[in-house]
Amino acid sequence: MVLFLFSLSLRAQEEEIELLPDEAVIEEPKAQIQETGQEPVEIEKSNIALRKKLCKCDYFVDVPYKQRRSTWGSFLGFQWGAFIPVNYEPSFSAGTLFDDVYQNKMGAFELTFGLKLNFFLGSIAAQITSGYFSATTNTQNGPTLTIIPVMAGIRYALDNLFGEPYVVPYVAGGMYTGLYTETQQGLTVTGNSAFAPYYALGALFQLDWLDRDTHESGYEDFGLENTFLYAEMRSFMTATNNLPDLSTPLQLFAGLQLEF
Repeated sequence: MVLFLFSLSLRAQEEEIELLPDEAVIEEPKAQIQETGQEPVEIEKSNIALRKKLCKCDYFVDVPYKQRRSTWGSFLGFQWGAFIPVNYEPSFSAGTLFDDVYQNKMGAFELTFGLKLNFFLGSIAAQITSGYFSATTNTQNGPTLTIIPVMAGIRYALDNLFGEPYVVPYVAGGMYTGLYTETQQGLTVTGNSAFAPYYALGALFQLDWLDRDTHESGYEDFGLENTFLYAEMRSFMTATNNLPDLSTPLQLFAGLQLEF
């Protein structure tokens, strides 16, 4: 009788030992699936959502500009150029021209703002520009001339030739006027030129490829699409009423442009 009970006890222990591995095998893969299958997906989605929330943009920066740019954009430019109104007649020196009187020229510093429409052939932008120019003579008590040029015009740019706008040729044109002040020994003459046409030819050269990290942070933090250096040749044409005449031949301007 004792031997019979002892054999039943051994058989029950063997069944428990056989069941435990089966149960462990069934439960452990479930835990592994939860840890290796679901959590990384949730973390990845969380990271994308967080990055998208912090990015002030519609697309990630690794999407090419040609695909990520929106219909509308804007730009801000700072430029300097050799603005020389060669046909200007000084107010205090009759019968002379600009170069006869003014030997010291600082050039013109200008600020440009534009609103651009992007489409499959490039972009068209409406832009306004204003600046500051001054010139003096080498003689003591000589005259001083300051001019504030103001321009409003249209620019057409081929900024979709490549996935990224490494080089962007453009043409521009519009109307300009100049607000001028000429002084000598306490006497002052002020006025403005009549509106007249201007035209320009130039090219933009992208800088973003030189420093990808700065480009990515600028795009994600401020929506800065591109940073360009640019150079253009521009001419102010003579107005119908050409007094004062602030027209110029083709002259070189260069600057920095930020596109948003």
